[in-house]
Amino acid sequence: MVKSIVKDIEDRGFEDMPNSSSSLTHFVLHYLKLELIGLYFDIQELNKIHLPSTITLEDFYLTELNLPMNRIVEFSEIEVETNQPKKSTIQKKNNFGFTGDKAKLKTVISLLCRDLELLNEEESPQDLFFKLLISKDIKTTSPQIHLHCETAIFCYILDRFKVTFTNFIPRSIEKSALFYSKNGTLLNSQNLYASKLKSPKSKEEIDNIFKQMT
Repeated sequence: MVKSIVKDIEDRGFEDMPNSSSSLTHFVLHYLKLELIGLYFDIQELNKIHLPSTITLEDFYLTELNLPMNRIVEFSEIEVETNQPKKSTIQKKNNFGFTGDKAKLKTVISLLCRDLELLNEEESPQDLFFKLLISKDIKTTSPQIHLHCETAIFCYILDRFKVTFTNFIPRSIEKSALFYSKNGTLLNSQNLYASKLKSPKSKEEIDNIFKQMT
């Protein structure tokens, strides 16, 4: 499906990202492309444990879509404006789906901060991180989380947290708009997927810490 949309984009000469002067078709095709790519990686992330292998965002663009690296864009970059009045809807609460033991979670967070400097604790104390992870209704006004470790290490930690979270994935982190890298970059699906490593440094240490969750 994504390949056919990419072909349609190329056939119509819509390779450049749409702007205010672009046609609605131009916007819609790029929007569909990004949403389908995001859906693909969400499904891969949620079912990673059952898959024989996974693909990175870069390889997906290069090998599956035959697109160069400079064509990679953020999944949620495009917004289509219309003049139609907005309908009142009941918005689903955003949360990471915590299902585990709160005491064990606190222990793991403490060890990750002590041994791997997970957080910049001057800006993001452990308690705020803990409260955000177990929150039932995360809002963009919630306290920001600033990492002190490398993004690749955080991505591996994110994978290990899957045993007690049903929705602690890159798209949910992007949706929260609260997580910042060590360098102050707002984390989104693209830079999280691009930072994933199978065996980051401190892997063994992280694995040992997560034994506290069992």
